[in-house]
Amino acid sequence: MKKGMICSLLAAVMLIAGFLSACSDGGSTSSNISKDLSSTSTSTGASHSQKSSDRSSITKTEFNKIKDGMTYKEVATIVGSNGEVMSEAGEKGDPAHTVIYSWNGDKGWGANANVTFQNNKVINKAQFGVDSGSSAKITMKKFDQVKNGMTYDQIKSIIGGDGAKDSESGTEGSADYTVIYSFQGSNLGSNATFMFQGGKLINKAQAGLK
Repeated sequence: MKKGMICSLLAAVMLIAGFLSACSDGGSTSSNISKDLSSTSTSTGASHSQKSSDRSSITKTEFNKIKDGMTYKEVATIVGSNGEVMSEAGEKGDPAHTVIYSWNGDKGWGANANVTFQNNKVINKAQFGVDSGSSAKITMKKFDQVKNGMTYDQIKSIIGGDGAKDSESGTEGSADYTVIYSFQGSNLGSNATFMFQGGKLINKAQAGLK
């Protein structure tokens, strides 16, 4: 997996987990993901504040249509508007030129989606509040039953429903296809996130579960 893709994925996990855990007074458990990756939002030689005058909201259906390798123009056409530049690094035309665009979600305050482009191709997408998953709730007991190497279907069977697809990179079916799902707990702010690569669980984290 490309270094830029990994950074985008981990940054998405930390942003989502940080926002949710701020609502909880419970503890948190995490394997592998522990560093503060806020530096991935740093822009090199470019402006962070560029905004589109026709920025509109993104829906779950539109978010799911965005695929790895699409151009910014293709994504903007799917959503129906231009996004806001949140971060930009490198120079336009350089293969390493990386830009993160953001759209507001259509489900109320705080909902949003970010899409990362490298050399004008999608390498990662992440969301918060655009896809809320099913009504299934995860408990600490269920979380403990989940083990690395399990498939998403196995984990769904344990929890009892679908999770929200928070982040996705790569082409589905490939060895480096990486996707992150989250499930909500029964108490306010509690949640769990699961990272899969090549169809197998490689990381799990929770905040405030009981």
